[in-house]
Amino acid sequence: CSNMRVCKLSKEEAEQFYDVHRGKPFYDNLTNFMSSGRICALELVAPGAIKKWRDLIGPTDSNKV
Repeated sequence: CSNMRVCKLSKEEAEQFYDVHRGKPFYDNLTNFMSSGRICALELVAPGAIKKWRDLIGPTDSNKV
């Protein structure tokens, strides 16, 4: 069983997913990019899965350590 799938977000789905960033300078570019082609969606299933994933991949800003 795979917890990953390839799909395509509509512009509206991307806007809904990234709504927390609405109004920020990068929002339009982000939602345009994320709805421009296929994405690889992951289903994270574990207690504390989001924190574990963020710890694994590091900070959003790659200039931070």
